[in-house]
Amino acid sequence: MVEKSNYLNNTLNIFTLLNIKENLVNQKLKNHKKINIKKIWNCVQNPEINSSEIKEILTNKYLTNIFYEIMRETSSFYFPKAKAAATNSPTRKCKEFEITSFSSKKNPHIFYIKLKFLVTIDKKLKYLYVGKNNNFVSKELPGMINNEFQFMLNSDDNFFTLLQDPDTEIFIR
Repeated sequence: MVEKSNYLNNTLNIFTLLNIKENLVNQKLKNHKKINIKKIWNCVQNPEINSSEIKEILTNKYLTNIFYEIMRETSSFYFPKAKAAATNSPTRKCKEFEITSFSSKKNPHIFYIKLKFLVTIDKKLKYLYVGKNNNFVSKELPGMINNEFQFMLNSDDNFFTLLQDPDTEIFIR
């Protein structure tokens, strides 16, 4: 919901958060791999590349909280959990952007998603991420035209399901 324009300040805040939580640097996961703060940071920087490691991180509640906190602080735009009930079409609106959807007239299982920015965007945005608890997925954004992105999703797509859920957080990077 808030544009993250002061990247240096955000980065310093993140490292402060990480230093506070340093007493639990290594958490053992189910397969006895160790995940530390550096690995979480690397996963946040490239979630679409590190999806298997993210799944491991999200099996641990403590690491999940750290992962989502870093995502909130480093995303260009963020929309928190919605306060309204779920609807058949995902609609999220804040002062920086809005996400709307409408079903195809030819196929009711296909939805067109429109991500429209209400502010001027001066940087390239590549991914839209949605996450809730241990479910985190990404969508590569197509080219932006007139300050908006448009793409299609199938109604049974996990991304679409999460986008409808009011408890899902949205991150744009």
